[in-house]
Amino acid sequence: MKIQQGMQTIKSYRLIERNLTTTSELGHTFSDILSSEGREITKAKLQQLLNQIDEQGKRLTQTKNLKELKKYKELIKTFIDEAVHSGLEFHDQHSYDRYGRTKKYKIIRQIDQKLIDLTNLIMEKEHKQIDLLDRIGEIKGLLINLYF
Repeated sequence: MKIQQGMQTIKSYRLIERNLTTTSELGHTFSDILSSEGREITKAKLQQLLNQIDEQGKRLTQTKNLKELKKYKELIKTFIDEAVHSGLEFHDQHSYDRYGRTKKYKIIRQIDQKLIDLTNLIMEKEHKQIDLLDRIGEIKGLLINLYF
């Protein structure tokens, strides 16, 4: 009798294994679900950071002081760190320029250069609202390119 009970559990394990293989064939494995949820959380976090950057950029154009500039730069650095170290994988979009650098690396480098330009603009007390908004718009456009 104990032998038959053992055989029934072996049959039930085989049925469970068959069900698991059919779900893995469909692509609904635990790792797939976990990675898709991780991507959704990362996208939401990056979207929240973009909204904060937009609000801080508006504050910066109104006040034009170093405190607001520092906060703006910190938000952008946080966004870049999250984009680089998060679930977004850059190897999905490997495109190289003629020097062998990847496109993502070039965009991050352009963002840093635009931040330096923006810092110089405020340090020289340039009060032209349109120039400042233009540079903030360029930085936001580069961040959106990095995001998508």
